[in-house]
Amino acid sequence: MTIKNVLIIVADDLNDMIEPLGGHPQAVTPNLTRLAAMGLNCLNAAIAAWACSPSRIALLYGLAGWRTGAFNNQAMIEDIFPLNQCLSWVGRLRDAGWSTYQCGKVGHTNDPEDWTLMFDPKAEKYDVSFSQAVRDELLSRSFDFGAVPEGQGELTDEETTRELCETIHRGAEKHLWALGLHRPHFPCVVPQPFIDMIPDPVSIPPGVTLDANGEFNPQDDAAINAQLAPAVIQRIVNANRKVPASFKSTGEYLEYVRHYLAAVAYMDSLVGQVLDRLEACGLLESTLIIFTSDNGEQLGEKQCGRKFTLWDRVVRVPLIIAGPGIAPRNVVDPVSLLDIYATMVDLFGITPHAPLDGESLVPLFGGGSMTRPATVTVGAVKNTSDKTCAKARTASHSIIRYWPGSAGAGQCALEVYDHVADPYEHSNLAAISPRPLETQALIDSLLPLLPATMARAITGDEDEE
Repeated sequence: MTIKNVLIIVADDLNDMIEPLGGHPQAVTPNLTRLAAMGLNCLNAAIAAWACSPSRIALLYGLAGWRTGAFNNQAMIEDIFPLNQCLSWVGRLRDAGWSTYQCGKVGHTNDPEDWTLMFDPKAEKYDVSFSQAVRDELLSRSFDFGAVPEGQGELTDEETTRELCETIHRGAEKHLWALGLHRPHFPCVVPQPFIDMIPDPVSIPPGVTLDANGEFNPQDDAAINAQLAPAVIQRIVNANRKVPASFKSTGEYLEYVRHYLAAVAYMDSLVGQVLDRLEACGLLESTLIIFTSDNGEQLGEKQCGRKFTLWDRVVRVPLIIAGPGIAPRNVVDPVSLLDIYATMVDLFGITPHAPLDGESLVPLFGGGSMTRPATVTVGAVKNTSDKTCAKARTASHSIIRYWPGSAGAGQCALEVYDHVADPYEHSNLAAISPRPLETQALIDSLLPLLPATMARAITGDEDEE
């Protein structure tokens, strides 16, 4: 069977806490489990940059941040690529005669030439009709969570999902449907039934450490400091400690985790609605379906919250691909969101606007493997080329390099992890002194996988979008 249509769903700040990736034992994601059973479940999928906007730019345009200068959320598509020229793979499909429909947040900004139709309410704080009183009560902090009060209307994600489903119709061919979901991005305000799905109290997320008294204590970071001494790493860690530090007790922290998982379950239910619509229209088996997220989310790992680090809870995201000719299996090969454009070129013969940084995933469809040894993800303390960092991730190991301008003392700071023996990156092998010969050999093999230089910069500091 040939591919008649394409559906891509992009969640926001979704880490590995879904059932197909096993990131939390109490995750409730039956629809993503259903989808993963239909195709490729990529176990080592990586984002291209540590924040929303540059990650989405890489997904749509197939170029890495070290070439475009897109490191953080100040990076906008219009700052890098000329608009109205259909340079993304979406635009190239439209040039080839496809109908392209965007519903919700796919890019931080979008080239209207790429899309036949666009629907994005862009509601404040990711909701539609909350009263000011509800906003004051539930949305006063950056990391708020709670239940949608009765009678307050529906969330944006429900509206966009319904709009998308209404465009899917029996007999459709050469349609690209793109759904951008806000959840589980904070604030984690979702309908009460999804909160009720998650146990109370919820389990501590895997990889989160407790203090000597068995409590979540964001101030107890001596062990982390010992490993991550260079100033640049501390700058990143300290900037991200503000989230868990805002909680006054382990119980409040666990409510934070519980509501994040509730938002994941809510997001999963919307994915199920779209899958059901495809099935009802007889299109499920003939549609190429791609599900992923722009970046992950830290929930207290290394005493950090949110993103803007290069650790796996941020870098490793779901990537599930199902459709005609795709043999269902788990894939351990390192893959990247950069690979989506190259895959579209391979499948549909579209012409890319420039040499791409990704590699086609099509060989995986039939049981093959990727040729490259690692994926690369970049970030910036400030969006300048001398204060950047990059991570190379193989199936089993990773290296993070912080550029000399960031690390201080004219030296590059390194982190090296063995993900088989140390899946939560608790032991920085590069910090062991004296450094074992096998660790130095690993560094020597991984460092050449990182870009030698970073591209031009876009002015601005990192933010929390």
